[in-house]
Amino acid sequence: MNPIGNELIICYQSYNDTVDFRKFGNTLLIEECNVNLALLGKDNYTTYFYQMYLKLGDNKFRSIPVRIENNVGGGREEYIVKRFFIAYQYDTERQKNYILADRITFEVRLLNENPESLSHMQMPILKIHYKLTSYDPYNGDPNEEFMFSSNYYMDISKIMKLIKIFFAICFVLVFLAVAARMYVWCILNPSSLTKDSYPCYFLINLFAKIFKYFGIIMFFFTWGIIAYWYIFYKCQYRPFVFFPDLFEKYKVHYRKFDILWGLACGCYGFYMFFRIYEQINCDIFFIDWEHEKDILETVMGKTTNKPYKSPWRSIHIVNQFNLLQKSKTISFNFCFIVFLMFYYSNHLEWHNYTHLVPNASFANHSPPNRLLRQFLATFIIFITGAAQYVLRRIIQPWLPTPTTEFLDLCSVANVSVLILQDSLRGYYIHGQSPLGKADVTLQELIRFLEEEGKGKIKGRGITDDKNDNLQTYEIYLSYTMRQIYDGLYFFPTLQEIDKGKQYDRIQNQAKFVNVFKYIPESLHTGNIYEINKFMNNHLKEKIEQVTMQKKLLVKEKSMCERFFEFPPSIDLTSRKVKELVFYKDPGRNFEDVLFIGMELEWLIFVIYIFNMWCIALEKYGQSLPISILMTYVMERIFWKIRIFFGEKNVAKKAVVDNRFL
Repeated sequence: MNPIGNELIICYQSYNDTVDFRKFGNTLLIEECNVNLALLGKDNYTTYFYQMYLKLGDNKFRSIPVRIENNVGGGREEYIVKRFFIAYQYDTERQKNYILADRITFEVRLLNENPESLSHMQMPILKIHYKLTSYDPYNGDPNEEFMFSSNYYMDISKIMKLIKIFFAICFVLVFLAVAARMYVWCILNPSSLTKDSYPCYFLINLFAKIFKYFGIIMFFFTWGIIAYWYIFYKCQYRPFVFFPDLFEKYKVHYRKFDILWGLACGCYGFYMFFRIYEQINCDIFFIDWEHEKDILETVMGKTTNKPYKSPWRSIHIVNQFNLLQKSKTISFNFCFIVFLMFYYSNHLEWHNYTHLVPNASFANHSPPNRLLRQFLATFIIFITGAAQYVLRRIIQPWLPTPTTEFLDLCSVANVSVLILQDSLRGYYIHGQSPLGKADVTLQELIRFLEEEGKGKIKGRGITDDKNDNLQTYEIYLSYTMRQIYDGLYFFPTLQEIDKGKQYDRIQNQAKFVNVFKYIPESLHTGNIYEINKFMNNHLKEKIEQVTMQKKLLVKEKSMCERFFEFPPSIDLTSRKVKELVFYKDPGRNFEDVLFIGMELEWLIFVIYIFNMWCIALEKYGQSLPISILMTYVMERIFWKIRIFFGEKNVAKKAVVDNRFL
């Protein structure tokens, strides 16, 4: 009784291929070739019958059954035998006829009942598919296709059961998270402020939150499952689990994964578009603390005093805020370059770790597995992006971020920023200069900054404490205050802008509409100035009241309240509530309305897109470079959309022409 050699593989292959075919765990998928029947069917060809045995302990042997998947001679289509042949030849007067084993699969099913399960396996089986063919030496193609493979698989019903249980748990978590968030959202967005469109507004927010948590949980849920499979398949001395193979009967598992991943990608994509929509529609108001100065103005020979305030400080703050909302921490180009460098490096050869073999001696004909590839790609891209994000936060004390520089600029320019993300909730950047003025000479400004650095004047915070340098706050508006803001500033400003647009259309009926012109040429700036001036003074009064009643109106949130975004325990719709309630926000959560506030979510979205392209292009081969290219193109398109509409929102809310942005 001799060990199996290359009897099962009649293709021309290297010695290593033959060794790998006999070696446990190496999956040759798929050794395919064309064999010349003229060489196979020589006159002296002898038909051999083989019988395979599995060597057990104590030199015992057990016969391996052979399943014939079809019967070319008629009768049953599938049956079990002990002996088999590779090729059988019988001649007629003009041609040679053959019965050929064109598809041979050595299939082993592993058990997973205990940690030592891989030393116990069900009886392997050899599956053979025969075909009947003929060859005319005088007229005919002598080449015939053959396929040989070894397939190691295991019963994954228990694993799939656990996956379903975890899947159900994830749905429960999504339900609880959405219920809590929607409760908070309903408090912060009363229906009376948007009576006509509130049902639609409510449903869109509901679906957005469902899709958000479903997309995030499915991302880490599937990544965790793939990581488990990867570790116990590729990273162990002996594999403890096996992936479902790529044969037709097991493709259903991969189809389930593709459907789940595609569904999660679609849901998360909807959420990301809604996230962009929220950011490009938040209300922004720039509060100028500078006092007006009287200047002499001569009109028709008559000189009078006219109050004047330089607009360039506010315009500069608006310009820098527009740049701030475009700032990025994560370079996705760098993430892709790192991934390609690791994946295609001749030294590292990480692409081999995606092959469907559980050891380091990779079979040349084993194809990449989409789950192994997804884990490796997701791991590299996500870790590279997250590392950039974390590293930027670590070096922030030594290398200020754009956010820190913007806060400093607000203090120097004596301009605060009010951002309303919900109807009754938003953020406040306190930019009131400790000196109380900013329209000074350069020498005075340098002297004031030196005094501030030495601690001789009050801090930049909202209180009079020298040690208070906190400039960022989370604020909650009363229902009455929101009505005042909408009625006296927001809606009148929109009406003036709409009037200007209508007049522009009348004057330019024969011309194309300039979509890159955010503020109409015919805008009545005098009315806008008066509206803005009134609201600016009103907000200054309310903030000064907060300063005088800091113990009552400036509060702190606990870690739990901040994590779950709990609103104040007071009824914001009550008329007895103060107009503004401030919560200290040292974490600078106002970044939530900037692109930097959703960068990690954007990173997950990019990975979703990348893996969807990999799945879609898998059958075409070399899908990885094309997937990266298409992901890069789509990321840039979405980024440009975010930039365009974000800039338009800033120009519209600050009423500043886009030429200054």
